[in-house]
Formats: sequence, structure tokens, C-alpha cells
Amino acid sequence: LHRLKVERIMRRGPPVASAGQPLDAFCREFPLSGAPVVVLRGEAGRYAGLVVVSNAHANLGSKAPVDLTSLAVARDHWLQPTSTLGEAVRLFAAAETDALAVVDARTGAILGLLSENQALRRYSEELYRQERERWG
Repeated sequence: LHRLKVERIMRRGPPVASAGQPLDAFCREFPLSGAPVVVLRGEAGRYAGLVVVSNAHANLGSKAPVDLTSLAVARDHWLQPTSTLGEAVRLFAAAETDALAVVDARTGAILGLLSENQALRRYSEELYRQERERWG
């Protein structure tokens, strides 16, 4: 499990929106029928959190203006491409989210997205493979 890195299983090219984008424009660009989570890009292209698309749509009719950054979750939780699968599984539990962005630690650039289901599936597959190797 320590050999399997996040960069091998992440989804590259996740849906990305600017943190300054108006909510109505965001909802037009990302309908409920599309991706469930969108990665927010803040200043200088750095990671700024995740927006759950259904939450954004639920706030669309709000009388007060809603800023996308106020809807962002996991602002302080992300994975690096060199993170192991075990580290990813632990971070999902800590972040209490169904997806995590994969971010370049030096530049803050968004590299990909990893869902908890995807990580747990690969985790269990790897455990099963290791057990088969051990016991034949």
C-alpha cells in the first residue's frame, strides 16, 4: 500500500472553476447532471477548495449574494501526487468529504481529483492482491 501513489489512480483534468465566478454562471457551466464536485482555482491558479455542485444549485435562489468560496469544502485538505493510497484513505476520514483534489505542493496547481470510492476500491484491491501473494 505504500508503493501505490495517488498520481497513478487520480482522475486528471477535473472540472475547475474560478473562485471569483458568479454563482449563476457556475450553475450554468456545471449542471446537476454533470460532475458532482468542482475544484476551485483561486489567486494565481492555486487550489481554493471544492464545491459540491448540488450545494451551489441549492443556493442559486438565495436573496443574498453567495460567493463560491463560502460554499467551498476541504479548503485545507488536499493530496499530493506522491501521497500513498493509505495516506489518502486517512485524509478522506479527516476531511469528511467524498473527493479530494490532488495539488502540486510547491505551486498549488491543481493536478487531478480522487474520489473516496475510487481510493477505497483500489485500497481493497491492493489488500486482496497482497493477501493472495502471501498465502498463495
